[in-house]
Amino acid sequence: MEGDPRRPRQRRPHQQHLVRVAAGRGPPWHRGRTVLIGDAAHACPPTIAQGAAMCLEDAAVLAELLTGRTPDPLAAFHARRLPRVRAVVEASIQLCR
Repeated sequence: MEGDPRRPRQRRPHQQHLVRVAAGRGPPWHRGRTVLIGDAAHACPPTIAQGAAMCLEDAAVLAELLTGRTPDPLAAFHARRLPRVRAVVEASIQLCR
């Protein structure tokens, strides 16, 4: 039954990913010495056209952390970028509704 308020709405896989990213419950963006940035780590709907900008921000932050004296730069990268990524994904989801 379409639209039955008693049944939870089923999300598609890409929607589930967006919800996990927005909630900060997604998988880490690194494993070992490999790290994902941009849409590979935190894709969001194109409603506010931030994909390229977010990738550039990721690259700048990652470069800063890798060239500094941060003990665990990949974990620090995830922690530092997550609030910004969450805000962009949430804004993009709001515009999709």
